[in-house]
Formats: sequence, structure tokens, C-alpha cells
Amino acid sequence: MDGHTAIKYFQQVPQKVKVGGVVYYFSIKANICMAWIKDEHVDTVLSLTKTCCGGHKNHPYRLANDSDIRRWSGISER
Repeated sequence: MDGHTAIKYFQQVPQKVKVGGVVYYFSIKANICMAWIKDEHVDTVLSLTKTCCGGHKNHPYRLANDSDIRRWSGISER
């Protein structure tokens, strides 16, 4: 999408992220949890961390690849 970047969340759990007064909803389609993020907010979302097992912090948000975008959008890969 123009001016937006696809970001995926590492688990199949709906997420809500607020950045700069904008709320982004990560929704699940085709086993991918993804949202379109404004380009100026991408670095902020990618830098977010979550604490998991044993207190380790990880970065659960990643750039979605072309295959993820096609599957999430319902576009056949054939």
C-alpha cells in the first residue's frame, strides 16, 4: 500500500499497537498476523519488545515478505 509497510507479528494472536496517536490492529488471515503501518511508524513498531519465557526480551514484529503479503491478502501464488 502506498505510504504503508506490511509488518507481521510472530504469533497468531490479534494485536493492538498505538504509535504517535494512531492505533494499528494486527489481524489474522491465512495464519499470518499482520498490519499495514505508516512508513513513519515502522521503525517504532519494529523496535518494540515483548518479555517472554524467563524474562528474555525479543522483537516480535518483523517486516512481512512478498509471500506473506500475498497469502494474507488472499492472492493466489500460482
